[in-house]
Amino acid sequence: ISDIRRWEVLEYWGFIDADMAKEANMDLPKEYADMDQIQVNIWVCNNRLLRLVLNPFKPARIPYYVVPYEINPFSVFGVGVGENMDDTQQIMNGFIRLAIDNAVLSSNVILEVNETQLSPGQDLSLYPGKTFKTQGQLGQSIHAIQIPNVTQDCLLLFDKARQLADEATGMPSYSHGVSGVMSVGRTASGMSMLMGAAKENIKSVVRNLDNYLFVPLGQALFAFNMQFNF
Repeated sequence: ISDIRRWEVLEYWGFIDADMAKEANMDLPKEYADMDQIQVNIWVCNNRLLRLVLNPFKPARIPYYVVPYEINPFSVFGVGVGENMDDTQQIMNGFIRLAIDNAVLSSNVILEVNETQLSPGQDLSLYPGKTFKTQGQLGQSIHAIQIPNVTQDCLLLFDKARQLADEATGMPSYSHGVSGVMSVGRTASGMSMLMGAAKENIKSVVRNLDNYLFVPLGQALFAFNMQFNF
């Protein structure tokens, strides 16, 4: 039995009503007297209040940063690669399943047997050199049913959906090593042009890193050192 005891402490950074802070016997400075909301830091454990203080940072800020892959004006989390290619990924999954199912059916033998022309009591198993005994008029008693093979058509549609996924995500397949690029991509200068165009989408992602992480983090570290590093 382990003697390690752990507690879950929840930390909150954000705004609360000033009346709620007063109910918790929080001493508010005079400059906060007329404010309806105040920015605080709260620690809670097992439904008990451990810490309730004003945001100690100047300027007041929340020490967490959310970096979106692609900006969404209606959500702080933005839009990621998975959400961008969700529709095309489902199309790809459907066509590859259809190709496999069709390959299974078209690659196996499906037989239609006319039992009225076969002698009774015969084993219907198949093997090379198998002989079936028939009775009555001469004629074919066993017919093979051929399922049309449309696997290649399904794979072509799969590739088309993959191209749509490249456009939806802004990350072309050739940019991460997938071969088979034709036309312009067959030459070194043509591939360089394609790679240069593909980088434009990556630049927007890097720009989001700058705007939502590195710049505010640098400003926060500067402000922290000016306030606390004596």
